[in-house]
Amino acid sequence: MRDFIIFGKGDFADILTYIIEKEMRRNVAAYTVNKTFLDTNQYRGKRVVPYEEIEQFYKPSDYAVSVGYEAHDMYQTREQLQKQLWQKGFLLENVISKSANLTNAELGVGNIIMQNCLLAPFSKIGNGNVLWAGAQVQHHNVIGHFNCIAPGAVPSGYVKIGNHCFIGTNVAIKNNVTIADYTLAGAGAYISNDTKEGDVIVPVKSICLDKKNSFDFGH
Repeated sequence: MRDFIIFGKGDFADILTYIIEKEMRRNVAAYTVNKTFLDTNQYRGKRVVPYEEIEQFYKPSDYAVSVGYEAHDMYQTREQLQKQLWQKGFLLENVISKSANLTNAELGVGNIIMQNCLLAPFSKIGNGNVLWAGAQVQHHNVIGHFNCIAPGAVPSGYVKIGNHCFIGTNVAIKNNVTIADYTLAGAGAYISNDTKEGDVIVPVKSICLDKKNSFDFGH
C-alpha cells in the first residue's frame, strides 16, 4: 500500500496523521504546503516540501494524498487542491477511522471520516467530504462533494446534501429535506424544509439568565 503525503500542517493535519498511522496502520511520508507558508523543512519529524515542486520530491504514482486543510471559502480551495493533485497523478484515498461504521455505504474518493461516524445502509457519499467525529449519515442519504459535517450532526433518512455545505455541530435535518449547495447550518440548528443555495440557517440564540445561578434549579 502507498505511503501518504498530507497537504497542510497544523491541527487538522495532526488528526489525519493520527488516523492514518495509528488507526489505518499506514505511513505518512511527508507534508506539503505552498511556498508562501513554507517556514520549516520538517514537521512532526517528517519532511515538508513546497507544493509547487512536489513532483520533484515524490513520484505521484507511488503515493496517496490527503488534504489536511479545510479552508474558509466553503471548501472551494479543498476542491481545487484535490483536482490538482489528481491531475498530477497522485492517488486520492479515503482516510477512515477504524471506529467508523460504514455498513454498505457507497463512497467516492478523498473523504475524511473520523472516529465513531455512522454511514447507514444505502447512504451515498461523494468526493472530498469531511465527517468529524460522531457525525451520522442516515439511511438513503445522498451527500455530494466537498462538504463538512461537524460532530453530532444527524441528517435523517432520505436527506440530500449538495456540494460545499457546512453542517454544524449537532445540527438535525428532517427526513426528505434537500440541502442546496453552499448552505451553512450553524451549531444546533434544526432544518425542516429545503434550503436555497447560499442559505445560512442558525438556531434561536441561547442566553444566560440574568440574576440566576445553577443552585436556583435544584441540581
